[in-house]
Amino acid sequence: TVANLSLEDIDNVTLRLSKIATNGEHSILQTQSLNIATQSSQQFNLTTEITQANTDVRLIFEIDPENTIIEVNEDNNFHIETITKVQSLDLVITAQDITIPSQLIIGEAQNIAFTFRIVVPS
Repeated sequence: TVANLSLEDIDNVTLRLSKIATNGEHSILQTQSLNIATQSSQQFNLTTEITQANTDVRLIFEIDPENTIIEVNEDNNFHIETITKVQSLDLVITAQDITIPSQLIIGEAQNIAFTFRIVVPS
């Protein structure tokens, strides 16, 4: 939800969702424009897919990110949220998952079997 605390309607205000990299750089994921009536609030939805997250993900939500609207307080136009990475799958192979013939003869084809298991952590 974003709010317009001023005494004027605000047209085409930009909302931006970005991912913050470990080096502090922002990658824009999505932008949207809204019109917000004077002294009112408006809900909004930004939907994006985040892939290849090897660590926790830091997101920044911003309204008027370029400061095109002159305001009394420019420091309340953003919110940073951290999404904690949760392990979802683990590929496992153990000694009992490997089948090797009791005798291996050099120069002859042999069958060796591997069983791969996917474990979902609880």
